[in-house]
Amino acid sequence: MMSDSAVRTTPRGSKSPPRPRSRALLLALIVIGVLAAGYYAFGALGLLGGSRTAATPGERRALGPADARVQIVVYFDFQCPHCDSLHSGAEAQIVETYVKTNKARLEVRPLAFMGPDSVRAAEAALCAADQGHFWDYRDELFSSFRQNSRTAYSQDGLLRVASRVGLDTNAFGTCLSQHQRRAEVDELLRQGQADGVQVVPTVLVDGQKLEGALPFGSFAAIIERSLAR
Repeated sequence: MMSDSAVRTTPRGSKSPPRPRSRALLLALIVIGVLAAGYYAFGALGLLGGSRTAATPGERRALGPADARVQIVVYFDFQCPHCDSLHSGAEAQIVETYVKTNKARLEVRPLAFMGPDSVRAAEAALCAADQGHFWDYRDELFSSFRQNSRTAYSQDGLLRVASRVGLDTNAFGTCLSQHQRRAEVDELLRQGQADGVQVVPTVLVDGQKLEGALPFGSFAAIIERSLAR
């Protein structure tokens, strides 16, 4: 039975080789290029706990070391009030207790299924990630939705949040209006389906599925068991 603290994601029932000198020059140029790319990747990230090796889409939405003993994934929709409850409740405690102590890695995945506003909000958060502000933008977006759910996820509402968290609003607006992150939104939906997600929020702790905005203790019990293995 689906928890009262979750929202269903699908309707019921649906389913010539170079000379040595040239080669050396070429290798030098490649090294310089790699170093430059590495600097950009690290500089683009908001490092809130743990280390990163590349600015992959998943890394931009993750906190904690990639090799942490416990891997936690949260699927959520920005229009889901239970997802907001989880975000401000148990998820925040998980970050403090397990992520900041490097015991766990937390990745969050916006699962935009509740309509156009959900898609637009997810795209906006991923556009913010381009500027290294995924996490503070997400926090502020939930707060904005609480205050005015009717306009929070409009184009103007999303731009106001971008301004509040210090984004380059021109770059952000271009990203949003041109749907530069739509492919990632679609890919996250496919990941959710592959993981068997049927309601939001859904939390995976080392693959074990928990549905709904459960209290911190429910998650802590599973995390502690994983740590004890």
